[in-house]
Amino acid sequence: MRYCDPHNSEALCDREKSDYWMPVDLYVGGDEHAVGHLLYARMWQRFLHDLGVVRDAEPFAKLRHQGMVLGETFFVPTERERFPESGRVVPAEVLERSEDTARVRLKDGREVVANRRFEKMSKRYGNVVNPDEVIREYGADALRVYLCFLGPLESDKPWQTAGLESQFVWLKRVWRLFFEGDDDQARVSDDAAQEADLRVVHKALKKVTGDIEGLDLNTAISAMHVATRELTASACRAREVLEVFVKILAPFAPHLAEELWTRALGHPATPGGLAYEPWPTLDERYAIDAQVTIGVQVNGKTVGTVELPRDADEALAVEAAKALPGVARASEGRALAKVIYKAGRILNLIMK
Repeated sequence: MRYCDPHNSEALCDREKSDYWMPVDLYVGGDEHAVGHLLYARMWQRFLHDLGVVRDAEPFAKLRHQGMVLGETFFVPTERERFPESGRVVPAEVLERSEDTARVRLKDGREVVANRRFEKMSKRYGNVVNPDEVIREYGADALRVYLCFLGPLESDKPWQTAGLESQFVWLKRVWRLFFEGDDDQARVSDDAAQEADLRVVHKALKKVTGDIEGLDLNTAISAMHVATRELTASACRAREVLEVFVKILAPFAPHLAEELWTRALGHPATPGGLAYEPWPTLDERYAIDAQVTIGVQVNGKTVGTVELPRDADEALAVEAAKALPGVARASEGRALAKVIYKAGRILNLIMK
């Protein structure tokens, strides 16, 4: 509450300001904070509400819990008769690792096999991943993207360096959408965009926009992976397409996006940067597939699929379906009595 009006010496908070800023739109916190933070915040808000100091009974409009990133912990199996060190956690720095186990050389020179499990990162367990080291090797954007891509927000996620490297490779592919040659010459063109490329980027825009609203950040990044692959395959150079792509990339890889925005697209560097550019406007014409695949049924039993224009009429759909071997076999010796057709969804041929 005090953040809304931090310099007020007469009251906790000016009511007009608290009515403007509160409740907080979104509270994100781990479920282990449900008592320490969330519960007490709600108790105080209700107390102030009962006194008439604030308008709202709840301080947060929406709550999401995020999972933890888990680190690799290696421990010696229980073999106390052979090894007094059994059952203890082995710090990562003394390990000679393999894929699922690690050979551990103890102080007396003996080797034991340590099992691996994923647990909450802790200095005690020696399984903490230092973000400074990751950033030095891969960059801050690769780390950001990897953390977002690990899985659903609410799930606990094991840290896997191979996954980080995959995101690093993807960001390098993004760079190659905008630059070419050993000297990184910008390859962006002001020529008219191909319709296929517009469809790729607007489908990605629609998906990323919705996923950011729902905090489904991993699937937003997946959509950009697909767009990168398809725009690379088509050798897209069109500014109209690539500017949209940079803007949807920016929340996830802001440093890279700023470089692309200024160096490749030629926009001036401003104090606020790309973060202050408006979000792209979705063109629904390009956000849906021109062609759709629909199931074909004969008397309610699926016998195949056909690819049609999204707005294909019934006559065209029936004509395409009759070319399917499954339709020919199922309708042999029968006459077409009725057609049930829902454009873009399904075709059912009733035979008698």
